[in-house]
Amino acid sequence: MIDSLQYIHTSAKRGLEPGKSGFCCVARDRDLPPDLISELESQSRYTQDSEGGSPLILRHRIVTLRSGTYHILSRIHESGADYSKRNNHLSHHLAFRAEDAIGLPNPAAILLNWRGWRKSWDEPPRILEAFEKFDLQDLESSWAAPQHPRPIEAAADAAGAFTKVYNLSLSEERPLVDHLRRTINSFPADQRWSYSFTSCLLPTDQPQDYVWCGRMSKLPLPYEVDTTSRHILKPSKSSTPATPVADKPEPIATPSAEAKSAPASAMLKKAPTVEIPEEFDHKRVKRPRRPIGQKEVSRSINIAIVGGGLVCIILVLFFVKSQKGSSVAKTRHAETTTHVESLQDRLEAWQSFAEAGYPIEGLPDARETAAFLAKVGEDHPTYVIQFLDSLLVKDSAEFDKGVAVPRRMIKFNGSEVTLPIVQTDYPELRRLAFLPNSLATEIDLWSGQGLLSPVSAMPNTSFSIESFQGSLQAFALNADSDYQRLADETLQVLRDYDEKRLSIVENKRFEEVLELYRVFDQPDLRSYLPFDESGLLLLDQQPSLADYLKDLISKHLARYSDPKLDPDAFLAAYAHLGGNTPESPLEVATALYQAMGKLQPTSRTAASHWKNIRIRWQYAFIRSDLMEQTILGYTLEGLEREKAALTSLRQQFTKDQFQLHVESRNRIQRIAELTEQSHYAVSEKDWIVISKQSPNFRSDLP
Repeated sequence: MIDSLQYIHTSAKRGLEPGKSGFCCVARDRDLPPDLISELESQSRYTQDSEGGSPLILRHRIVTLRSGTYHILSRIHESGADYSKRNNHLSHHLAFRAEDAIGLPNPAAILLNWRGWRKSWDEPPRILEAFEKFDLQDLESSWAAPQHPRPIEAAADAAGAFTKVYNLSLSEERPLVDHLRRTINSFPADQRWSYSFTSCLLPTDQPQDYVWCGRMSKLPLPYEVDTTSRHILKPSKSSTPATPVADKPEPIATPSAEAKSAPASAMLKKAPTVEIPEEFDHKRVKRPRRPIGQKEVSRSINIAIVGGGLVCIILVLFFVKSQKGSSVAKTRHAETTTHVESLQDRLEAWQSFAEAGYPIEGLPDARETAAFLAKVGEDHPTYVIQFLDSLLVKDSAEFDKGVAVPRRMIKFNGSEVTLPIVQTDYPELRRLAFLPNSLATEIDLWSGQGLLSPVSAMPNTSFSIESFQGSLQAFALNADSDYQRLADETLQVLRDYDEKRLSIVENKRFEEVLELYRVFDQPDLRSYLPFDESGLLLLDQQPSLADYLKDLISKHLARYSDPKLDPDAFLAAYAHLGGNTPESPLEVATALYQAMGKLQPTSRTAASHWKNIRIRWQYAFIRSDLMEQTILGYTLEGLEREKAALTSLRQQFTKDQFQLHVESRNRIQRIAELTEQSHYAVSEKDWIVISKQSPNFRSDLP
C-alpha cells in the first residue's frame, strides 16, 4: 500500500474530537500531523450556487507546512440531509507527501477512478484502519472513463500548457477533470504532479493557487479572476519543428501613376514658353484703394448701434436671471439646513430613548421619531418599535416559538450579552429567556413534567455561559429528584450494571458469538445477551452457552418441512458423535459443526443456506491451531461467567429504577453537549426572546 493520509469531514451529531458536533472531522488516519489537520479542516468548506445547485469539487493542491510538503487531493460534494435535517456535504481528502507522490498515476486519474472515495458517512466517528489506505489496485482503468458529449476547450497547445479559467455549467466538472487527466498524461512523468487544479472555484478559494480552474457563472465570487494566459511548460526545441515557408512568386509589375504620366511630361517640356507682360498679369497688378464716402460712414454707425443694443439686452437678461437664481438657492439652502437640523434632532432623540432603556413613557414620541427616520431610510427604529409592541401583549403565544431581537439593540460585553430594556416597564420579560437563536433550537431536554424547564433559572435580559450552565444544572437537579431518592446501594448497582454491560458489548472477543443469531435470520431478542431498546438485559432460561447453541440450531431446523432436516434426528446424531457427551461450550460447538456436515437437505436453497451457516460457525468456533483452540475455549467460558455476573446485577433493581437511571445518564450527557455549544453561540448575531416554558424545549428522551 502507498503511504497516504486521509481526512473525512461532514456534519455529525458527534465528531471524532471530544465536544465537537456539526461540521467536523468524523474519520482520519491516526498519524495525521496537527498542522495538516488544521489545513484539511480549512479546505473542507463548501458553497452551493445561487439557484441551490451543488457543484462537484475535484481539487489538487500543493501545500508546504512545518511538517513537510503535501499533495492534497480533495473530493467535496453534496451529501443529502444531516442529523438535524439540514443540507449536508462531505469532504474527503487524500494527502501524499511530496516524496511519495513520485511514480503514482497523475492526480486527476486518482480523483476520478479511485474506488475508496466516500459518497456519504453514516458510521460512528473513528480512526481509519490500515486496510482503508490508498492502494493502486483500487484504481479503475482510466480507459473506462465515459466519452463526454460536450467538448472542453483545450488546456494545452503545440507550445505547451497554459493557465486557463474554464466557464462551466453544473455537471461539467467531471468532463473538465477527465480532460485535464489526458492533458497531464502528455507531460513528462516527473512533472505530472507539479500542476494544481480545481473543478470549480469556491468563494473561499485563492485562484492564484491553481494552474487550471473551473468557474461557474451562477456561483458568485468575492474576487476577480485573472483570465490571462501564460506558458507554464517550456517546450523543447525538438518538439516544435520549424514550419517551412513556401517560395512566393514574384509579383507582376504594374505601371504606376508616374509611369503613366511620363509621355505627357516629356511633351510639355518640349513645348515653347510664352511670356505674359506684367501689366496684363492680374496676379501681379495691385487693386487701387476705394475712397470712403457718406454711404460707408452711415453703414458703420448703424452696425455699431445694433451691436450695442444686443449687448445691453444680453446684460439685462443675465442680471435678472442671476438675481432670481440667487433667491431660489437661498430658499433651498434654508430648507436643507432645516431638514438636516430636524434629522439630527430626531437621531439624538432616538439615541436618548435607547440609552434610557426604552422606557414606556417615551414610547409615543419614539413612534413618531421612528416613522420620521423610516422616511429617510433608517429602518432600525421601526423594528425596535415592533419588538417593544410585542412585549406589551400579555401571554402572547408568539413567544412560544421565539421572537427575534433587533441586532442593534443587543450589547456585547466580552462573554456576557445584554438586552438593555427597563424590565419594570415590560412585565412580559419575566417569563422570557434571552438566548442565541442557534442554541435555543438545540435545547431538547424537557419532558414537559415539573415546573422547571432547562432555562427557567436564566436571567430575563442577559446571557452568559455561566448563567446558562447554572440553569441547566438546576434543571437537572430538579429532574433527577426521583432518581436521587433511590438507595445508595441501588444507585451503585445501576452504575456497576452499565459498566459491566459496556465491557461485554465492546469486547471484540465476544463479538462473533453475540452476532451469531443473525446468520439464522433471528431477531435481536434471540441473541445470547438480549437487551431491550434502553439496554436492559432480558432475563431468559438459558444461562448456559451450550444450551443456547443447541436450541438455536434445533429451532431453526423446525422451520423446514424437509424430512432430512428433522431437529430430533439431528440432535440424536449429535449426541452419539464420538461416543462422548460434549459438556463445555467449545466441545458442544465443535460437535454441532460436525453434525451439520452430515445434513443433506433436499432443496437446493436450503442446502446453500446451511452451507453458509456452517461456514460462519467454523469461523466462530473452529481453530486449526491447538493453542488458539484452547484460548477460544477459555473465551467462551468467560462469556458464560460475564453473562451470569450481569444477570446477577440485573436482578437487584427494577425496570422503573433502570428507566430513571437511563434518563439521568442521557440528560447529563446532553447538558455537557449544550454547555460546549454555548461557548460558540455567545458570539452570534441572531438572538431571540423565548418563553421559558416553550414546547420547543421538550424532548423524546427515553
